[in-house]
Amino acid sequence: MMKITTQGQVTIPANIRKSLSLNPGDRVNFVKNDRGEVVLQKVQIENADPVDKVADEFKLSMGADELLKLLRDDN
Repeated sequence: MMKITTQGQVTIPANIRKSLSLNPGDRVNFVKNDRGEVVLQKVQIENADPVDKVADEFKLSMGADELLKLLRDDN
């Protein structure tokens, strides 16, 4: 059993993530089947822009002020 957060989020259990080869940044769909069950599916993006595919790898882990301080070497 999983609890839904106030923002409507749930954690996908590790065994499910592994079985679907889900990694951080992957996209998923929730589809309701004919029996009324909700099924989680990994989204396969075949023709994605190569820039979009790697964009997450270049996200900064610091804010703009911290980055500017680093670039200016204002220690």
